Amino acid sequence: MTTRAIETPQLPAQVQQMIEGRNRLMVPATQRAVELTRADGEGDDATRHVSGYGAVYYREDDPGTEFHLFGDYYERVMPGCFDRAMREDDVRSCFNHDPNLVLGRNGAGTLELSSDAVGLFYRSTPPATQLIREQVLTPIERKDVTGSSIMFDILKRTWLEEERDERTVFILQLQEARLWEVGPVTFPAYQSTTTGVRSDLRISQDLATAIAEHQQERQTAELLQRKRRTVALPPPRHKW
Repeated sequence: MTTRAIETPQLPAQVQQMIEGRNRLMVPATQRAVELTRADGEGDDATRHVSGYGAVYYREDDPGTEFHLFGDYYERVMPGCFDRAMREDDVRSCFNHDPNLVLGRNGAGTLELSSDAVGLFYRSTPPATQLIREQVLTPIERKDVTGSSIMFDILKRTWLEEERDERTVFILQLQEARLWEVGPVTFPAYQSTTTGVRSDLRISQDLATAIAEHQQERQTAELLQRKRRTVALPPPRHKW
């Protein structure tokens, strides 16, 4: 297996959409589950923390840390990718990326970010409101919610070309990212057999458009089929 550094290759439209603009990276519970812990106090008055890994770093000894983008294109989050972000970026933690369900912010001291050999770790201190307890904390405590996700922009990246199983694959290595948000999610959507797959907002929009077009085509086909089955009737005979 040979690997060499290359310039940005010619990318399929699907991959181009995935790596441009605001991106999401999903980490399902099969890799690292979200946890809910209690600190001071008892019952509903107890201080609670929501923690998990928002991103998992690539490790050569763990093929599951390489994410399949599309076709022969793969992605790796390299160790140190979020070092600058942890020092400089204003990061929120939200539930399901919903800005109405903010769990913490690093600038306010209610969100802690750290990096270890596994990946980017977050720990938030959610507000003690009934809405957060019912909509976020209880589902996590019940293990209904187990995945995590981050929202980021790519600042620095490199490409590798590698020969695998008699085919050429292209590997995007994320070296540095602008981190916007990290937190628990109900569905680590676009989940594959690896630890997680990127989900771009525009991909969701394209999927919705494709579904709508498919439904329209099906309705048109059904209408044409009904018209073919319609038997032409003679004009009515009026009685005066």
